[in-house]
Amino acid sequence: MNRFLKAMRDRHPSLFRAMFPLLVRYYGDGAFRLLSKFVTHDHWDCDNDAETVLALLYLRGKFNVLPDKVVKHLKLVEVDRTLEGDALLEAAYLDGHFQVARALYRKHIVQEPGKVNLGDYVKIIAENNVAVMQTEAELRLFARQRIKRAADECVEAMVWRGAPLYHTDEGLSGDDVVRILGEECDAAPFPMVLELCALRHEANVPIFLDRAEKVADLCIRFPQYVGYMDFAADETTFHSRKDYRWYLIDAVRAWTVRLAMGLPLVIDTHMGETVQVGDTERQMLDQIEALLRKIATDLVKLATGRSDGKIGLVEGLEKIFGNFSEAERPRFEAAEAQARSLVAKQGLAMGVDDGKAMFFSVFLGHGINDLVSDRPRSICVSSNMYLLPEIGSVDNHSIFQLFREGKPITLGPDGLDPLGIVDASQDYTLLWHSKHAFRLPEFKRIAFTAVRTFNASPAKVARARAAAEKFYGKL
Repeated sequence: MNRFLKAMRDRHPSLFRAMFPLLVRYYGDGAFRLLSKFVTHDHWDCDNDAETVLALLYLRGKFNVLPDKVVKHLKLVEVDRTLEGDALLEAAYLDGHFQVARALYRKHIVQEPGKVNLGDYVKIIAENNVAVMQTEAELRLFARQRIKRAADECVEAMVWRGAPLYHTDEGLSGDDVVRILGEECDAAPFPMVLELCALRHEANVPIFLDRAEKVADLCIRFPQYVGYMDFAADETTFHSRKDYRWYLIDAVRAWTVRLAMGLPLVIDTHMGETVQVGDTERQMLDQIEALLRKIATDLVKLATGRSDGKIGLVEGLEKIFGNFSEAERPRFEAAEAQARSLVAKQGLAMGVDDGKAMFFSVFLGHGINDLVSDRPRSICVSSNMYLLPEIGSVDNHSIFQLFREGKPITLGPDGLDPLGIVDASQDYTLLWHSKHAFRLPEFKRIAFTAVRTFNASPAKVARARAAAEKFYGKL
C-alpha cells in the first residue's frame, strides 16, 4: 500500500495533499513518512544504524566500550570470516546470539528521556559509532545506509553534519573524510551538502586547540561539498565568550575566503539548545554579522576598483575579540591576502545585496531558547523533548511561538538511536498531534524556509526548490 500511496503522491501531489488528513486517520502515523521533508540538521556521526554499529564493533573485536552482558552474547556469535562486505554483515545479523546482543545493546545506548545530557550523548557516539567509522569502506557503508533510509521516508534535501577529524584515527586524513562523504552526497538521489563541525570541548583541550582552524581549512578546500561550518556538542558546559572566540574567528576566516571564491559558507553557532541566548550572545552575533557585511562591502569595492585592497578581516575580528596572538595572526593575514588575490583575478562572482539566502546570516542550529532574534533555526523537536525534561509536553515547545511570530524555522531529527528517535518523520507527527495542530500549510512554510536556507550549489538548490514546489505547490 505504501508503494501505491507514494506513486499517487509523486503523480498527483495536489490530490495527495487533499487526502492526507484521511490517510493519517486510516494509516496512522506511518503516513508522515510520505511527506516531503527538507532536513537541515542530520548527523553522519549520530544517525547510524545501531545494528551495523554493533556488527562492526563485533567484527573488529572492539568490546571494551560494551556492557558485559552484550559482550557475553557477542562472543558466542559464529560467522564465516571468509565472507566480505554486506554478506559478512548479513551473516552476523542473522546469528541468534547477535540478535540477543543487539536487543541488549539498544537498551544500553538509547537514553531515557530527560536523563541524558549532551556530554553523555557525545561520549556514546565517540565510543560506538565513531569507533567503526575509520575506514573508507565504513564511511561509505554508513553514508549509503543513511541516504537509503532518508530516501525511503521522502527526504528531498539534506544538510549532513559531522566532525571529520574524529574519523582519522586509522589512517584517513580530514581531506579523505570530506572527499569520501562528499562523493556519497553527490551520488545521492536527492541533493545533499555537508556541514563540518568543530566541537565545543575542543576549545579547552590542549591537543585539540587547532581543530577549529583545521575544520575551517577543510571548508575552504572543499567548497564543492561543504556549505556550513558548525560549533557543536555540549553547549551547557562550553558557552563562554572564550569558547565562541575559538570557533568564530576561524569560521569568519573561512567565510571570507569562500566569499572571495564566489562560493558562500554559512556560519552555524549551534546556540540556544540547552542554554538561554541572552543579550550578550545576541550582541556578539550582531557584531559578527556586521563584520561580515563590512568584509563583503570591502570585497565589492576591491572588485570594482574603488578600494586600496583592505578588507578588514584582521582588524574587525580584533575589535570584537581582542588582539590576535603572534601564533594566530599569520593565518588571518594570509586569508586577507588570499581573498584579495582571488577577487583581483576573477572579480566577485556573486551579488552581495540581494544574493544567496542566509548570505549574511549566522545560523542558530537549534535556537529554541532565543525568542528574540530573527536568525534561522533548525529545530529538532524530538531531540529537545529527550534532552530538556522541563519542556514536558510537546504543546509547551517554543517552536510554536517562534513559528507564530514569523521566525524562520526548519526541522531536523538530530541524533537517532542514542535518543530513541525513529526517523525525520517523528517531528512532523509530534507537531500534527499537538494542541497547535500543524497541518500541511505549516509544513509547507517550513519546507520553503529550508530551501531558502539550503546553502548548496545552484543546481542542488534548484532541485530542492523543484521538489518543494512539486509536492507543496508554489509558495
